Amino acid sequence: METAFAQDILEGLTAKNKFIPDRQYYDDRGSVYFQDLMNDERYYVTPAELSVFETYKKEWVQLFSDKVEKVQLIEFGAGDGYKTKVLLKELFEQKVNFEYYPIDYSKKYLDDLKESAAKEIGDFPIYPIHKDYFDALGDIKKEEGVRKVVLFIGSSLGGISKEEQSDFLSQLSSLLQKGDLFLLGLDLEKSPQILHRAYHDTCKEWAFYLLSRINTELAADIDTDKFEYYTYYEPFTKEFRWYFLSKEEQTIYIKDLDKEISFALNEPVFIGRSTKYSKKDIEQLVKNKGLRLQSFYTDAKALFSNSIFVKE
Repeated sequence: METAFAQDILEGLTAKNKFIPDRQYYDDRGSVYFQDLMNDERYYVTPAELSVFETYKKEWVQLFSDKVEKVQLIEFGAGDGYKTKVLLKELFEQKVNFEYYPIDYSKKYLDDLKESAAKEIGDFPIYPIHKDYFDALGDIKKEEGVRKVVLFIGSSLGGISKEEQSDFLSQLSSLLQKGDLFLLGLDLEKSPQILHRAYHDTCKEWAFYLLSRINTELAADIDTDKFEYYTYYEPFTKEFRWYFLSKEEQTIYIKDLDKEISFALNEPVFIGRSTKYSKKDIEQLVKNKGLRLQSFYTDAKALFSNSIFVKE
C-alpha cells in the first residue's frame, strides 16, 4: 500500500532502532487527541504561550507591518490556529495588508482552521498548504516589497532531532530576505517532575492510538497489551522522550505491507521527543544561519518562550 503512513511504518519498524515518525500522530483522530491535550490543565504549554501572544500581540503586529506594504504570515505546524488567531485578529483589526499561509500535515486541521478563521475574524486571504515541514519549505518564494513573517510555535521545532533542526533552520534562512522575521516558540527548561506531569499520562492514550492505527489502516495484528508505554527526561540532551517497549519476544504481521516484524523482549520503539531550552540554547540554534535574535519573550512564570529573529 503506497501511502505516506505505510511508508513511514515500513521504514520505522524495519530500522535497526525501531521508530514511528511523530508526524503520524496527526491524522484526523490524532488531531482530536492533541486538542484534548491542549485543554488538559496539566499541559502548561498552550496556556503559557497563549499568554505571551495576548500580552505582546500589538507590539508584534506593529513590528511585522512596519515600513512594508504587505505581510505574508507563514506558519509551520499551524494545527487549529488556536494561538495564531490572536495575531490574525490583531492584523485584521489594525487593517494590515496581510496573507496567511498555514502549513500542516493534517488536512482536517487546515480545513477547520480556514472555516473557523473566517467565522471568528472575518474575510482575509488564507492559503492552506497540506505538507510536511521540509516539503513545505519549497513553497516559500522570495517576493519584493513583501515581508515574510514565519511562525514555528508550540515548541514544534523541539520535536525533531538536533540535526533536523539545524537543517530546517538553514534551509528556512536561505529562503528569507533581509528584514524578514521568524517567530519561534520553544519550551523552556524546568523540573522533570513538571514535565512528567504534563506529558506522561496525558499522552498515553494518544500514543497507543498509533498502534491501533497500524491495525486499522494496514491490517496488522498488533496486540497493544504486549507493549509497555515508557517516558523519561534526559537532562544532558534536555529531551523528554516517548517509547513503546515490547513486553515479550513477539512477531507481528502487517498484511497490507506483507511484512512480518519481530521484537525482542524489552525492545524499544521510539515514538517522540520534546526538547527543552535555555535562552542560550535558543541563541545557539541560529548561530551562523543568518538570523539574529531581536527580541525574547516569556510568560509571567517563565515556562515558555517566544523569540523573534530577523534575517540579516
